[in-house]
Amino acid sequence: MHKSFPAEKGELKLEELKQNEQIQTPKTKKTDEFHLKQDEIAEKVSKSRVAITKSMRLLKLSEKVQDMIVDEMISSGHGRALLALNDTKMQEELANSIFDEKLSVRETEQIVKALNNPKEKKNKEEYSDNFVYEKIENEFKEIIGTNVSIKRKSQDKGKIEIDYYSTEDLERIIDLMKKTKNN
Repeated sequence: MHKSFPAEKGELKLEELKQNEQIQTPKTKKTDEFHLKQDEIAEKVSKSRVAITKSMRLLKLSEKVQDMIVDEMISSGHGRALLALNDTKMQEELANSIFDEKLSVRETEQIVKALNNPKEKKNKEEYSDNFVYEKIENEFKEIIGTNVSIKRKSQDKGKIEIDYYSTEDLERIIDLMKKTKNN
């Protein structure tokens, strides 16, 4: 049961608002229903105007996704990432995937970005010696102890990418390369 709290009926009670989650969740009533401005609502519930604005943006999501946020199946951070998808069905499908696969907000943002900007598959030239480069890539992975990829741009040009997962990991890789250089 949701109560509305128009300004004429007196001060909004912080406890009632929090209990009904009317300000802190996507089920937030619109400011015109409260007859209050966002900064007034923020003051009444001891939240920043930015927090209120972020919560209100979640109202643009489909009802199903809003319900998933309210039921804490996904976070409001996931919801904000889903806002970048214009297709309601895609929002709902991805929200289900977020819940099922326990995706992080960052992973969700990457998926949304990929969905919004699908890469055209380049016709990569197939080289007869690709197996040699795959072998070299695997040797690098074993030596360095992290993911390494070799990306060929032409028959005799390309780049080597080495992943690192922390500052310490980067320093370890640099030290390893320095030792190799000195030998």
